[in-house]
Amino acid sequence: MPPYSPEISLTTDGINIQKTQDKPEYVPVELSYIEVAPGRKVAYRKHVGSKGPTILYIPGFLSPMDVKKITNVEKFAQEHGYSNVRYDQESCGFSGGTRETIEFEHWIEDALCMIDHVCNPKDPIILVSSSVGSWVSTIVAQKRPERIHSILMIGPAFNIIWKAFYYYYKQMSGEEQKRIDEGEYLVVNLKYGGKNYLRKDFSERSRDFEIDTASPIDIKCPVRIIHAVHDRDVSFETALQIASNVATTDVDVILRKEGDHRLNSDSDTTQQLYEIHRLMTQYPIA
Repeated sequence: MPPYSPEISLTTDGINIQKTQDKPEYVPVELSYIEVAPGRKVAYRKHVGSKGPTILYIPGFLSPMDVKKITNVEKFAQEHGYSNVRYDQESCGFSGGTRETIEFEHWIEDALCMIDHVCNPKDPIILVSSSVGSWVSTIVAQKRPERIHSILMIGPAFNIIWKAFYYYYKQMSGEEQKRIDEGEYLVVNLKYGGKNYLRKDFSERSRDFEIDTASPIDIKCPVRIIHAVHDRDVSFETALQIASNVATTDVDVILRKEGDHRLNSDSDTTQQLYEIHRLMTQYPIA
């Protein structure tokens, strides 16, 4: 029996995914761990396919790897025969670390660890990234340009951590602000990520990694960006600015009229899978 090879195409009714009768049963991938540094472990799930490139999903802010839009990419990879890696960034999901001690730099190191030690070293990598994960993916793509096949950004949220901190900080009482300034942290109910520790030091140090989206961004691989027109958290104009300033000329921006910042509806996910498929077929590897 030939291997399952679905086809994805645009139709007058939207995006169509054609599936054959011999579609393999989806089997969730076994959980594994890797030590990023002494005392720091990251949980990941790696599906080994028969061909490259490898898909590496870089999650959004405190987003676990078992959310639907991430597992759907793994299913897609299994059905197409591609390798796929997903992981929990430190302080989230099955990974170690605490939100009292996590640093934004740790999330960059987590992504680099996946590239350097978990993904197949012979395969180029498609970075699929959501929200803050697109900020991280841009940083690691500049650190490992020779490994990156292409990037798909979903609702990219660059430089957002300090802005979010300051938004909540301004709403605090003078006493609460004093405690934060002195190094304490408060528990706040974030829109994404649920209850979380609000730490000034974490937020301030994230600024060391901010990317000036109004200046040239040294990304030379193909880039696809999907953003919601009515995203109330990060304006779609951010996507246009990123597209204008990455070094590559191979950039497409797809604007979704419906959907919010997370873009996690079924139709949003289908659009994301279509863009991954398009990158695979436009730029096949030997």
